[in-house]
Amino acid sequence: MNGGDFPQLYSAYRPLVFSVALRITGDADVAEDIVQETFLQVHKALAGWKPQGKISTWIYRIAVNEAIDERRRARRRPRPTEVPDRAVDAAVPDLAVEPWQGQLAGRIAAAIAGLPPRERAVFVLRHYEEMPLAEVAEVLGIALGTVKATLHHAVAKLAGELKDLR
Repeated sequence: MNGGDFPQLYSAYRPLVFSVALRITGDADVAEDIVQETFLQVHKALAGWKPQGKISTWIYRIAVNEAIDERRRARRRPRPTEVPDRAVDAAVPDLAVEPWQGQLAGRIAAAIAGLPPRERAVFVLRHYEEMPLAEVAEVLGIALGTVKATLHHAVAKLAGELKDLR
């Protein structure tokens, strides 16, 4: 591969990288930063990349690692107190979501956000990105058995956190 392939890679994989970064971090601004950092790394390494697997797996791996690292850094930073912008909130109606759906989605998102970084990454890649378990293992650089065990732990934690929704 060469640098001339970069625009096509960026166009093809940017939405996927943003999606996985957003689901792991839970923050669109941070996800955009991760997209930029991921593709900066891809661009730097593209000339020397030797196809040992799928390029999508390589790009996902970079993005997931960046997202996990960002979540770890965020935990160490003090959190600023945010004042909601009432004008913005009023100007953007929640069109397609019933009130109960918004609460349900919020509970599920909060439960997923509460998972440890590796469990969250495995859960997101498997259930949101619909990756086969073997590809999740390849993206994260861990054994297939570890992926299965990690996914099991994540699902068990989510089931415990959301048991009152049954």
